[in-house]
Amino acid sequence: TVLRWATMVADGSIAHYTHKRKAGTVGKHTSDDLTQSRRQVEAMIRENERLKKELAKANRKLTRQEQELDKWVKTSDVLGKALASMPDLPGVDYDAEENAYPKTKRDAMKLVDKKNNDSSTHLSD
Repeated sequence: TVLRWATMVADGSIAHYTHKRKAGTVGKHTSDDLTQSRRQVEAMIRENERLKKELAKANRKLTRQEQELDKWVKTSDVLGKALASMPDLPGVDYDAEENAYPKTKRDAMKLVDKKNNDSSTHLSD
């Protein structure tokens, strides 16, 4: 066997039969690289699965919130149109695009008085 090994060294084919080792101190507490690698891969797979579940949960929550927001936007739109269809209702600004809603109670009362005066002048005509 030693003669065969010496022949392989001379031929340069010894590299084919050797295994590269990690440089460092080896003792009885040194872990097996393959076992450690497998454990790391298994831990990464578990973490990946956990993150996938967390992402799916977040996506479901986001979808529910988007649906809820869409529902509220539609409700607000319908209520706005309903209020706009009642121009004689005191305190309702039916020209919302042109005139902003009154910011104070005093401004709101002025608007109501103005609308009441406008409607009374139309009735007397």
